[in-house]
Amino acid sequence: MAALAGCAGGSSGTDGRAAGVTDEMVRGSRSTYAQFTADMTLSPAYMQRINNELAAGTNKRGHEAVHAVVDDGVITADEMNEAERRMVGCYAKYGYEVNRDYWLGDYGGLSPFVKKSEDTWEHVDEIRAECEDDTGWGWVSQYYWAVYTNPENIDLGPYQYQCLKEKGMLLKDYPSYEDFKRDWENPGNNEPVINSSKSAQAFDARAKCFSDPLHNISNAPTGQ
Repeated sequence: MAALAGCAGGSSGTDGRAAGVTDEMVRGSRSTYAQFTADMTLSPAYMQRINNELAAGTNKRGHEAVHAVVDDGVITADEMNEAERRMVGCYAKYGYEVNRDYWLGDYGGLSPFVKKSEDTWEHVDEIRAECEDDTGWGWVSQYYWAVYTNPENIDLGPYQYQCLKEKGMLLKDYPSYEDFKRDWENPGNNEPVINSSKSAQAFDARAKCFSDPLHNISNAPTGQ
């Protein structure tokens, strides 16, 4: 199941990237926005998690917008597209353009963000609160991608290991997931996975295996 359309989408910045932004900095970023095509159904466990997190958080900004989306138990593609358009439009008010000054990650989030020289980080924080919190985009995007990558909220560790093994990303042949886990949690000076800086292919493989293993293994659990 693909969450996003593969081509045309909302327009990005027309002036090219902000100064100093390299290909390496924007690896793992999307070239379009507001092109979601799949709805995400929230399991009871996810609904409980969302309600608990919203209730526990001290920052209540945007909660009304979040509840308007999630309370029916589904985050639709249209709702995600609308939330993303609101966020992008909000940043544009302050002169920040998507794919010029900031980028949307393949599996959620927003990075890198390039501050304008005349701006301050304090003001940028205020803009972020308005554009990501008040619009509801920050929360809704987080939950959408959580359900997309892990609909049953299971332990992804064994599947991350399987994905890394299938993609040839392990530095040694581990007989089991437990053996890998032991080295991963206590790597010393030798992390057991090929570093993402080795190549674009290594970066892509690590991103897929750690962020979305269930869509990138040969025998995913039923329903993935």
